[in-house]
Amino acid sequence: MDLKYFLALLTGVLECLLFSGILFGWASLNYVLQQDGYFSNLCDESNQTYPHNVSKSSNNVVPTASALSYNATALLDVEGISSYNGFNTTEPTKQIHEENLGQIITCDAQSEQLNLVFTIASSLLSFSTLINGYIYDKFGTWVSRVISITLFTIGCILMIVSNVESSWLLFPAMTCFAIGGILMLLTNLQIGNLFGRFRSSVITMMSGALDSSSFVFLMYKMLYDEGVSLNTIFHVTAWCTIFLWVRTFILLPRNHIPFPIKKDYQFGLADCKSRKKELEIIEMKENQEVEALTELTNENQESTFAGPASFYIKKGLYWSNTMHFSLLQLRNYFFMSSLVNWLTPLTGDSNTLNSYLVAFGTCQLFGVVFAPFNGLLIDAATRILRKNAKFPDLVPLKAVSFSALATTLLGTLFSIVIVIPSLPLQYVSFILQVIFRSFLYGGSMSFIAIAFPGQHFGKLYGLTMCVGGLFGLLQFPLFALVLRKMDGDFFIMNIMFVFISLLTLFHPMRIYMWCKHKAKKYEKSIVNKTEEETDKKS
Repeated sequence: MDLKYFLALLTGVLECLLFSGILFGWASLNYVLQQDGYFSNLCDESNQTYPHNVSKSSNNVVPTASALSYNATALLDVEGISSYNGFNTTEPTKQIHEENLGQIITCDAQSEQLNLVFTIASSLLSFSTLINGYIYDKFGTWVSRVISITLFTIGCILMIVSNVESSWLLFPAMTCFAIGGILMLLTNLQIGNLFGRFRSSVITMMSGALDSSSFVFLMYKMLYDEGVSLNTIFHVTAWCTIFLWVRTFILLPRNHIPFPIKKDYQFGLADCKSRKKELEIIEMKENQEVEALTELTNENQESTFAGPASFYIKKGLYWSNTMHFSLLQLRNYFFMSSLVNWLTPLTGDSNTLNSYLVAFGTCQLFGVVFAPFNGLLIDAATRILRKNAKFPDLVPLKAVSFSALATTLLGTLFSIVIVIPSLPLQYVSFILQVIFRSFLYGGSMSFIAIAFPGQHFGKLYGLTMCVGGLFGLLQFPLFALVLRKMDGDFFIMNIMFVFISLLTLFHPMRIYMWCKHKAKKYEKSIVNKTEEETDKKS
């Protein structure tokens, strides 16, 4: 096999690992942004707290079950007033601050704004899937990557020029990282076409690398803790995008990698050497091959590919999967966006909080390891069910129902562990979150690919992601509700998510009931056909 194919694969995994899904490491960056004072202008003397929730005391700082608190005006000492970040504080208070909380002042308004940044960026990531898919299908790989890399670079530039006074730049910056990153992934999935029967494994590897890329913000946090400024970090990141530009024109095709590929298939700079007429001929042949393959598939399957996407969008199974995905994604998004605020009362001090954030970020790196487990479960279920299957056509859908059930159970178990107020136990929740997230996205894609015609996959999956994005917008009001009405206590909200996760059991049950109903119809059809043949013979 061509060495260029392996280089495309290795650099593709590296690209997804370092660039595609960095937004999902938000918990680590959120901590850094608080330390850098982003949105701290929203904090005044009546609502300031030491980081991560604090309760007010008239003369001193007293830890409580919910947090540590701080009131700048109540802690004034007439014997020795010192200045800290523009506020008058006593020297003893400053010492407590430096020792325990890293010299930062935060408030609920600041936490809400930072949460809103993640909410908007993650939701727009979901909304962009339809547009990204259209751009990729219409204009090909190079144009798509020019857009994605440009967006990512703009995100870096916005972070470089941003500061406390221009905190609002976080909104477009994170949105650029989100949309640019997911479009980058889309252009890399086609690399699986280069590896024939290992195609699915390569695609799974790319998706897993996207999951693992959330550890990048952890790296940024660790560099920040060592004294490297955010400005410097994003300067370096911006220069690293040169790798993306080089890879685009050397190791990726101008249009798309066909499947199956020809023996002498070449891409990259070879596309530039080809004449326009030759490219048109090749593209025409590829279209003919696709049409022939589609016709052959239609002849060999009972289910026809005919019909518009709107026909399948009206199906109950489609919306069952969409709601299953949207509710569980909301569970996942809410956890990531509120991690710092939720962990704070459990940890009690900044050093412990910092160590747990590092542990969480490290766990994200193993997303690429857990990503194939969902596919292995579906494959194993398919092999087992085929042994005694009366109707083989229903086996793939039955198999994917096991994936949906596993996703629901993982989400529920993950939510239950979060409810338990045991700090060491949260290491388990970090591991469960990584596995749960891998199953969530892989399972949804597998269901749509199996249950509906392949020609409508992009539209159906894009719509599912859009609906998931709408649900994702609920993160912010739920987070604000916890801070404003529940005094920063996430217990009730986490209990609610346990029940929401359990509610998603309706999807695997719906698939099971549909398959059972379909099997009865098949049996009835066979009986009727047998009776008709008997009548004709007699």
